[in-house]
Amino acid sequence: MEFWNRIQKDIGKNLREGLQTIKEKAGELTGEGKRKYMAYDLKSQIHKTMADLGAAVYELKGSSNNPVKTPKVVSLIGKITKLEEKLSEIEPSKSAPKPAKKKTAKKAPKKKTARKKTA
Repeated sequence: MEFWNRIQKDIGKNLREGLQTIKEKAGELTGEGKRKYMAYDLKSQIHKTMADLGAAVYELKGSSNNPVKTPKVVSLIGKITKLEEKLSEIEPSKSAPKPAKKKTAKKAPKKKTARKKTA
């Protein structure tokens, strides 16, 4: 009977530890998902603002003034800059080293066989 109680106790302990690990991993993955969604949202805002910027500059194409110095264009450029800064805080740098890829075994080169000469 003591043996059975000890097994039940060990199983219970291992089960609790396993559930705790699952809970921690789920929390990590949820955080990663939220971060990716925020990055996606910021990228779409940047894209929309760049489209607005292009439209504003296009409207000013016939103007003799420098379109970059108009208040609307300056504010759109400032908005894009702020959004890009937020994005850089959320997303790791693109120049950061990526983890090494797993190398796969290379296939052995094909053996060349001598061909028979036909007369």
